[in-house]
Amino acid sequence: MIGLHAFAKRETRMYPEEPVYLPPRYRGRIVLTRDPDGAERCVACNLCAVACPVGCISLQKAETVDGRWYPEFFRINFSRCIFCGLCEEACPTTAIQLTPDSSWVNTSVRIWCTKRGSADFRSGQIPGI
Repeated sequence: MIGLHAFAKRETRMYPEEPVYLPPRYRGRIVLTRDPDGAERCVACNLCAVACPVGCISLQKAETVDGRWYPEFFRINFSRCIFCGLCEEACPTTAIQLTPDSSWVNTSVRIWCTKRGSADFRSGQIPGI
């Protein structure tokens, strides 16, 4: 049965010019979300970093004047991330969400080597790209 694939018609996509079909459950961009009123949902409980099997999430918590915890910085090292979704499941406030967006992907090897995949998502942008 495996040998039959050698005679099947090849399907080649010219990515990124021609978009690729992504299934509905595709886990793409990781986003740190906010409440509708603009307040941060993340309470810096560190459960996402503990649940991550490869340890690619790092954060440091700080406290506001009213006593609420928030992440002073929140970083995901994409050179190590396997997009398993365990951080999303562990988050008690649904602050981390994996969206089906793949448009942020950059194919330049030079950027991954110089930035080492580290991105700060509090601004919602990937620095240096």
